[in-house]
Amino acid sequence: MTCLHSDAVKNGHDRQGRQLYRCRDCGKAFVLESGRSPGRPRGKNPLCPICSSGSVKNGRQDGHQRYRCQNGHYFSGISED
Repeated sequence: MTCLHSDAVKNGHDRQGRQLYRCRDCGKAFVLESGRSPGRPRGKNPLCPICSSGSVKNGRQDGHQRYRCQNGHYFSGISED
């Protein structure tokens, strides 16, 4: 973002077709380089305890949810169900 505010709304597209956003606080328009919408939380999956990268669900084991991080580490968490 080009400002320090986090309250933004979609504001059309630029000439390359990228989504534009406008800050509700200061009015600045910008394009996100990361491809994520502003203000939306990342997934609910936990970060890897070994390398702190994001994770995806990878089945269940002994009543616990199993996860795999982006770097290939496997770890377990308490089941949400």
